[in-house]
Amino acid sequence: MNTGRLEAFTDGVIAIMVLELTVPAGGDLSAWS
Repeated sequence: MNTGRLEAFTDGVIAIMVLELTVPAGGDLSAWS
């Protein structure tokens, strides 16, 4: 597996993890902190 494919795979995994995050009750960034 070359570097480009590894980068694409990692980006995909990160994107999935971000999409799996649930939106906090406040619905804005202040609810995260």
